[in-house]
Amino acid sequence: CMTRIASGPHWAFLCIFLIIASTAIVGIETQLSTTHAMNQALSSNSNEITTTPAPDFNSNVFQILEFSFVIWMVVELLVNAYAQRWDFFCGREWRGNACDVTV
Repeated sequence: CMTRIASGPHWAFLCIFLIIASTAIVGIETQLSTTHAMNQALSSNSNEITTTPAPDFNSNVFQILEFSFVIWMVVELLVNAYAQRWDFFCGREWRGNACDVTV
């Protein structure tokens, strides 16, 4: 059953979707944290009294999302290793699997 699921197109599309979503989340977090840091730097360097401080950037949501993606990637790796058995290490796509294990 696991082999059938892991070799099907739905599994591949789910994995691709989650990789793209993870990449988008990292990009959004980077943009927001950079904007926050720039706003803090500019407001602390300003000599005006009327400057309002930059709002705090809460990265907890992003940490939870990133941890969820890491858990998913470990599950994906284990499912693929179980489904492919020795082909995971010695098969035609062993280089890609080695890259997944490394990442």
